Amino acid sequence: MAEKITGTGSVIGGHTVTQSETAQLLVGLNMKDRYIMPPQNMGSSKPDDASGGLMQKDAFKAVGLNPNQTVRDQLGGPSGYDYKAHASKSDPRSFYLEMTPENPGHQATWLKFTGKPGVDLKKAPPPTTEQIQKTQQSMDKASMYGDLNAASPEDTTIGRLSNAMKDYGVDPTHLEVALKIGDRSLIGADMVRIYNEGQLHDFSAASVNAALPITKNQDGSVASSQQIEMNKVRNEMMADNLYSTILSELLLNQKICTKDGQYYKTPDQVATEVNDKLLQLNAMRAVVNASGIEPLYYSEAKQMELFSKGTPYKRDDIVRKDVLVKFAEIVTPEPGLTKPEFTWGNSVEFMPNGSAAFTERITEIDNLIAQVKAGKKITYDYTIWKHYANKPVDQYQLGPKLERKLFELANAGGDIHMTVDRTVAFRDPGVIMLNPSNGQVVGGLLAQLATHPRVKLCFFNNDERGTSGDSNHSKSAICNGYSADAAAIVGGRNIHGDYYYGWVDGEFKIKGKLAQSLQRAQDDMWNQQAKMHNHPELIRANPVNIEPGKQGDVIALATHDLPGPTSKFNGLIGLLASLEMSGFECTLIQAYVLPPVPGAMIDPTLEAIKRAVRQGKIVNIVTNSAQTIDTPQISSAILKYAAHLLDEVNGMPDAKGSLRIYMKKKWDGDGGATLHAKISFDNRWYVSDTSNNLHANGFLQHEGQRYYLDDELNESVRTWATKLMDNSEIFTSSSKLKAMAEATDTANAANPALNALITLFPYQM
Repeated sequence: MAEKITGTGSVIGGHTVTQSETAQLLVGLNMKDRYIMPPQNMGSSKPDDASGGLMQKDAFKAVGLNPNQTVRDQLGGPSGYDYKAHASKSDPRSFYLEMTPENPGHQATWLKFTGKPGVDLKKAPPPTTEQIQKTQQSMDKASMYGDLNAASPEDTTIGRLSNAMKDYGVDPTHLEVALKIGDRSLIGADMVRIYNEGQLHDFSAASVNAALPITKNQDGSVASSQQIEMNKVRNEMMADNLYSTILSELLLNQKICTKDGQYYKTPDQVATEVNDKLLQLNAMRAVVNASGIEPLYYSEAKQMELFSKGTPYKRDDIVRKDVLVKFAEIVTPEPGLTKPEFTWGNSVEFMPNGSAAFTERITEIDNLIAQVKAGKKITYDYTIWKHYANKPVDQYQLGPKLERKLFELANAGGDIHMTVDRTVAFRDPGVIMLNPSNGQVVGGLLAQLATHPRVKLCFFNNDERGTSGDSNHSKSAICNGYSADAAAIVGGRNIHGDYYYGWVDGEFKIKGKLAQSLQRAQDDMWNQQAKMHNHPELIRANPVNIEPGKQGDVIALATHDLPGPTSKFNGLIGLLASLEMSGFECTLIQAYVLPPVPGAMIDPTLEAIKRAVRQGKIVNIVTNSAQTIDTPQISSAILKYAAHLLDEVNGMPDAKGSLRIYMKKKWDGDGGATLHAKISFDNRWYVSDTSNNLHANGFLQHEGQRYYLDDELNESVRTWATKLMDNSEIFTSSSKLKAMAEATDTANAANPALNALITLFPYQM
């Protein structure tokens, strides 16, 4: 490991650093006392927020720069570049640095520096000559050891990973081969062995903690006691992502099987199955004589005919029921689960505002409490990925508020069925604490609920089947799901203030037959878990449904899919089906946009988009930018995949429509951070909401999906989405996205831990 790296640049955590990246690293590291690190790399084009001319005297002082000294001298940057500073139009504590190589033919690099919170930029001194020299020495050490600020091989990311992995029998040479040569076959065999030994969870945590110790912040600085607590959460999330990535790769490449000898389908099998079902739906256009840009679910020609005659008509007169039957068929889950169908007469309200949505959730429970006190038997079926306690810190304390309200409902006599994901719940003792000797719940936020006689709590997991990475990612809250007044709230939010205030998401309040459909889907999941864990007393056998009356005009269908060898992947199919069903414009809003079946010969997402664009449709994809993503390890992968989609689609010679990619901007206040919604819609009636991300993790997760047909609901979703798209950057060609991906990779060069983990266990498996 002490061998000096040869070549044109340093190798930091498995990434060869170019001359341009070295220049950016030197500048950034010299500014780390004043500015958030790493600096935001804006690519090679001048950002819209950057001022046209150079900064004036007052603007220099506002960001802590001396107007009487050269920018390079103050930043400590390397020679060979022309340095120009530009003010930010929107933020007085930020500025843009334009670095233009003196060698002709090379592109400029734009970096955005933003002052650290609490730092008085006007009083912060520039780096000294000694600091500049120290930074250069760090780069020299990186050339020798493959890490920044490492005085010996043991101090490096590779050194720490090697020591941690030795405990799991991983030969250090396997790590070196994977990181420096890119051959992952040896370490892949190690992963199979470690999984079969039941140690993959512990291995993932140990690897993350070794690569990125909790005593270090992501920018390399020493963490304070408060930051250490935040870094524990950071590492736990990264360990979960690492575990899922490794497990998905092993399952999809049939390197491991379930305890009863079943193998998951290969990537090619999954991709072919998904694409074939979408083609079946697409073939309905010819059957019903629908044009390419006409919605598939109703006849525009029939609508115009009836309108021209002045004949009053209802939705049923123009809806293509045979198309809805086909749609229901392709999103039907595996045998033994409830077969979904479209229902009529539902009420559906879109709730994009987080504060109002949480208030509505509490109001629903209050109504149930009043009903049970009046002598009515009620049920509340609550499913969530994670009901947070206070980790990370939640200033709104939504987890405790909801827990107290649920406990009040149980005390009043209401029956509660609650499902939480086992892995994320047990990971946080603040949520659930177990006695290790007998597995009994002994503490945590949900302890009283878990032991209440009116509460049945299911910790979703598939350990008995042998795929312990499977999780529940669905979110729903169903009131009296078997009764005529059945109602539900569904969507993408978990119970934490970030989801309701800091992030962009949406929920739907449902009444009518659709709510009963949700209950039946929930029963499927509950019964599957009860049988797997040998709890026959929890099986919900033959519940009696009371037919609800008409609640509204929404036509809708609810379904779900369970992970496993027999999964039909109907959640992914339904997500992409919007491209087949929609009118001339279709919009997919997704937190993550990544190949959902990595390693397959065909990409069903790309194929579905191509079909839509060939038909003349406008396809919009709205997702996170590198600045808003909550999982920075995949930000570069999202940029690269978006660029790939644009290259493949908008370059088609037979394209009649087009693809547009929107990436959410970051802003202060409600919704300014991460985009977490998973919603699709067209320009007519169609809306879908799901817990599915466009991401390979779907192979390991229980997910829920809803599909709606209604013009008023569609309009409310479109109005909300238009504002989101207005606060996003639009891309119709790949060049800038590729530059941004390169810039993101460059920024990661300052973080050897991320480089090493991404190289070892990349998203593109």
